[in-house]
Amino acid sequence: MINPAVSKALREELKALKDQLVKMTRKLEKMEDFLTSVEELTVEEEQQKPMQKEINSDEDLVKSLRKIVTNDEHMQKLSKWYPGFTGAMLKICQ
Repeated sequence: MINPAVSKALREELKALKDQLVKMTRKLEKMEDFLTSVEELTVEEEQQKPMQKEINSDEDLVKSLRKIVTNDEHMQKLSKWYPGFTGAMLKICQ
């Protein structure tokens, strides 16, 4: 038979360890979320690099606008932030 005082002490220690584990798990989840965010930013930057080019003519401008208009993700963001501008872009690209 185990001594009740020893049992109580062991249970308290076990509870403390479980609490630490919960805290560490939360920290790890936050770190994982942060890392995922950084990775997504890196991917987004890499995807944007090819799009950064100099526009020298109206034809280049229309070509660039058409690329943007055909990208649903970009258009959703633009319509959210600049609804009037996206309407003008669509007219130019017709």
